[in-house]
Amino acid sequence: MAKAKRKRDKGKIIAILIIIASLAVGFLAGYLLNMKSSTETAQQNNEDLPADLLSTEGFERVISIDIEPPTLMLFTKCSKLDMNITEDQLYSIGYALNNMSSPRPLTHDLLKNLIENYNIQVLQIKIDSTTPENIYKAKIIFRQENRVLVLDTRPSDATAISVRTGNDIWIKKDILDKFGMSIC
Repeated sequence: MAKAKRKRDKGKIIAILIIIASLAVGFLAGYLLNMKSSTETAQQNNEDLPADLLSTEGFERVISIDIEPPTLMLFTKCSKLDMNITEDQLYSIGYALNNMSSPRPLTHDLLKNLIENYNIQVLQIKIDSTTPENIYKAKIIFRQENRVLVLDTRPSDATAISVRTGNDIWIKKDILDKFGMSIC
């Protein structure tokens, strides 16, 4: 009986997370479609962006991504960064890594469709900081024409977008030094 209740509770939590993610995608879509030009305006090339916005100095590029439930593993040339993520995030990343499609579009698939259909570019994806509780934080930098949007995101969501769009992920070297594992 307790097992069935835990299973129902887990299902409710997953449903709530899916609803929250769907709302976030809806908000992002509305924001990208209606946002005003920010102070970080730019032309079609990246020369007009603030120099440090797209800088990868002090970062390492992720060259490989793997999952082993409940762990997402990001590999750079000589480091590996592990993070525990939820089952639905693993599912989404796993489907994209294996070039599979879900019977129904996943939240990250919806975001990819918005990116493609509204001529939005993903300029960069960075895992660039941690919270005081040592939870990783990421940013995705988007551009639509002369509008730029920098969004704070979970690294797992950034990874799910990366594997769908083909954009590199960059991890701050300080994070790799503190939390990563040397593999060279």
